[in-house]
Amino acid sequence: MWSQSRVVLLLCFLLLAPLAGSQQASTIREDTLPNGKSRKLAIIRDDYKHSLEDVTEILKLAHELEDQLLADTEHVVNLDSMKKAEQIEELAKSLQKRMKRIY
Repeated sequence: MWSQSRVVLLLCFLLLAPLAGSQQASTIREDTLPNGKSRKLAIIRDDYKHSLEDVTEILKLAHELEDQLLADTEHVVNLDSMKKAEQIEELAKSLQKRMKRIY
């Protein structure tokens, strides 16, 4: 009887062991891309690329806004200036969200 319980225990262990290994393999697969590179690192690199593009666009819009404000002789804000200011704000918010996601 003692040996039967050992056999049953051994069979249970042998049947459950592959399931534990597959769980580890699935978590490893989730953390890597199909080419084997780190998913997190790829996301960070992509975020960095988009952040640079956003900063470049913000600077371009800011210079255009500055030029428009300097060109205006009256104390009236141009509608185009308001749109540029809103675009700058939207880009800055998306940049801030992206940067917070890293931490």
